[in-house]
Amino acid sequence: MVEALIARGVREIPAAVGAGKLDEHMLLSRRLVAEAELRRIVVREAGVTFLDDDAVVGLTVSTTGPVPVTTGVRLRSGSRVDADLVVDASGRRSALPEWFAEAGLRAPLEDRQDCGFFYLTRFYGVKPGCEMPESKIPASFALDYGTVFALGADNDTFSLTITLSVDDPCRKALRKPDCFEAFLHAVAHSAPWISVGVPISDISMMSRIENRRRRTTTSDGPIIGGIVAIGDAALHTNPTLGRGISMGLMHAQHLAQVAHLAPDDPVGFVEAFSAWTDGHLGPWYDTQVAADAATQDRLAMGILGERYEPVDTQASRFAAAAFGLAAHDEVVGVAVAKMAHLFASPAEAFSDAEVASRIERFITGGGSFDRPPDVPDRRTFESLVTQ
Repeated sequence: MVEALIARGVREIPAAVGAGKLDEHMLLSRRLVAEAELRRIVVREAGVTFLDDDAVVGLTVSTTGPVPVTTGVRLRSGSRVDADLVVDASGRRSALPEWFAEAGLRAPLEDRQDCGFFYLTRFYGVKPGCEMPESKIPASFALDYGTVFALGADNDTFSLTITLSVDDPCRKALRKPDCFEAFLHAVAHSAPWISVGVPISDISMMSRIENRRRRTTTSDGPIIGGIVAIGDAALHTNPTLGRGISMGLMHAQHLAQVAHLAPDDPVGFVEAFSAWTDGHLGPWYDTQVAADAATQDRLAMGILGERYEPVDTQASRFAAAAFGLAAHDEVVGVAVAKMAHLFASPAEAFSDAEVASRIERFITGGGSFDRPPDVPDRRTFESLVTQ
């Protein structure tokens, strides 16, 4: 699969954060390029039937046991498909709640956080004779009132993104290309990129950003057996850290390893799959929710021209020191890279005694936690986008 993606122009770079480089690699691609090639790969698989002119509109359910069990799906064409296991991989706008309601089932349980910000993105091609800047993780730069992202993609293309609060009075101005690019030229993080880019798309807006986790089990057990949701249909986080595809693939890989168990115990399978999801993907969802709550506070204060200061706790100082050290300390950088690229949870990444010792020495030695100054500050930003 990786070879096929690279043949389509997808770029492969080392997975790294600052001085910490891993043996693994990450892939840089526009979503449509990657998904188009993945579709070609799946269609060529033996045993796969692709019904691209039809759609699922509901479930078929057996109620003969104490817990209902999904036995297949109904299609828009009027036909049905019987199945030992139904997998909902239809993304963050999954119709699972509607299908449950139509079948007379309790609604799935949902946790939801409205993030309170939106994205403006434009794609660029590299100018002839120019080179694309190096893609780094994290790909974002946080100003008090917004966030700027710069990340390479496939076939000499890259994207530049600006995040603002939905309450920012300047939010509409940045949808004008001149204002959008003037601001990106003024930010040191994005200036090298915008200087070598030629626009190849309009400015697109992504709104209604939310973190949402959907569970089909309660404290009493599964609502229904024989059906599981994976990827964004089960839990999705805002795309700031680019974890969506990675988490979806982790989910799918686990499903592939255990799917053969579903026919023998469709209810127990759903319960076990839900427990694995909570244990292995849940922590990443929870950390994103906490991070986005802080982002909302930062943006709200930034609109007023004020700087948000996170609550000073041992955990916050430890995290700030870890990311600060990662820029030049290889040992700490590797730990941060493992966490950032989902190879280890925060607890696993920082459990190494040497890593923890280096971070503690930085803290007790008076290491600086100062954030870089805003470039531009709020007043300059407003001047840039309103003229």
